[in-house]
Amino acid sequence: MNLVATWNLFALTLHSVPDCLCDLWRQCRDKACTRRNFLEELCFLTTRALFPDRTALLETMLGRRQPLAVPT
Repeated sequence: MNLVATWNLFALTLHSVPDCLCDLWRQCRDKACTRRNFLEELCFLTTRALFPDRTALLETMLGRRQPLAVPT
């Protein structure tokens, strides 16, 4: 039981750290309204386009730029 609780706290921490440290991440989360919508959009974009870095991905999610390449 302690292992399950530990993993649950670890997962919560992994989800919370970017919210505290990255302004772009927080803006994308706010735009998506829910964590589930945010993660679905993140999954959709990362499976259909290539991004040079995390900033480019988050700016694409905010509608500030287009992805550099779309694999065929």
